[in-house]
Amino acid sequence: MSDNAAVTTSNTLSKVGAHLRWLIEKSGVNPENGSAIITIGVRNNEDQSRMIATLLREYDANHMQRTDTDSTYVRVHGVPIFVVVSK
Repeated sequence: MSDNAAVTTSNTLSKVGAHLRWLIEKSGVNPENGSAIITIGVRNNEDQSRMIATLLREYDANHMQRTDTDSTYVRVHGVPIFVVVSK
């Protein structure tokens, strides 16, 4: 992978999280108090595994928090995001 590609793809979730936070705050909802949760639905366990791997790979401690007990959960710019398998 070239250096340019690495720069382009780095911190993807931070950028998405910042945009989601802006939309939530613009709606008058405070994402810090637990009143906003973003859920990403996927079709099956294989897609869920890929999403979780991306969350873990793109993790940026400056803007994100996660727990070791739940790999489907990450907070991006204060917004909780979960990856779930659709039913």
